[in-house]
Amino acid sequence: MDRFLTLEDLGNLPPPKWLIEGLFEQNAVVMLVGPPAAYKSFLAIDWAMCLATGRPWNGRAVEPSRVLYALGEGKASLLKRVEAWVYWNKLDAKELADLNANFRVTFDVPQLAVQREVTEFLGDLDADGFAPNVFIIDTLDRSFVGKSENDPQDVGVWVESVDRMRQRDMTVLVLHHTKKNTEFGLQYRGSTAFLGAMDSAFTLEKNPEGYKGYAKLVCNKQKDHAEPDDVWMHWQHVCKPGAEEGSIVLIESNNPDAEMEEKKEAENAAVDELIHSLLGDETFISDRQRAKVLATKLGMLEGTAQTKISRARRKG
Repeated sequence: MDRFLTLEDLGNLPPPKWLIEGLFEQNAVVMLVGPPAAYKSFLAIDWAMCLATGRPWNGRAVEPSRVLYALGEGKASLLKRVEAWVYWNKLDAKELADLNANFRVTFDVPQLAVQREVTEFLGDLDADGFAPNVFIIDTLDRSFVGKSENDPQDVGVWVESVDRMRQRDMTVLVLHHTKKNTEFGLQYRGSTAFLGAMDSAFTLEKNPEGYKGYAKLVCNKQKDHAEPDDVWMHWQHVCKPGAEEGSIVLIESNNPDAEMEEKKEAENAAVDELIHSLLGDETFISDRQRAKVLATKLGMLEGTAQTKISRARRKG
């Protein structure tokens, strides 16, 4: 491409391509921020799996892409998280083949504030023959070891390294932590130059607005487009048959209020069924014994369990 472009040249450039429709584009820098244990890595894996297989993400179109995931935290849990996602989403043979071909992992996170290491990293990619469209860094801290997040010079070198990757048509997605003090809400940590360098930036909130077991994705910056609506998700623990442990999978939630009410009704129905089963069991000498069993199984006080059993007996 010529260094100096006319307006006609600009008009002839290909339009930007969404990788996940409405969220982030090809050749972009994206940040996903949240407190520790706020499901950031689970969402990053969800995005990575959808990109590698071409599956839509929560109803949004996805551009099939080659994904490189650089993981500096939680190495031991990565495989079980991927296996849980694959099992839950019931991938067919073609999707499994695409995932194997398009997804790569490295536990050697490049230090992006050290240009020599970036040059070596890009050289290793060339030697391997894998040219990722998306490079996920989990987390920024692991790509910034020994540097200061508030030092303009360190941050400037980090941004320059990311730009070198963009020149290869990579989208760089980096996971980062929020400040510990949440008095004024969730705030990005480190120099404002990080956020300034982003094309798209998102905050992932855990248990937002009192909705326990939920997460909310909020767009804080969309450089060239309208910010998308918030995306609500809830977590589901998934364990494939034969696995010793499972993992969490994030699932789209269209109506948290209705889902919580439905869950509450299901839990109440299960309690009622257990109580009626205890009342019908003549091996118990007294309702006090039944209350002890109910309290143990449901983790409640015996007095509360006794009250529930008494009410159920009065209702017949």
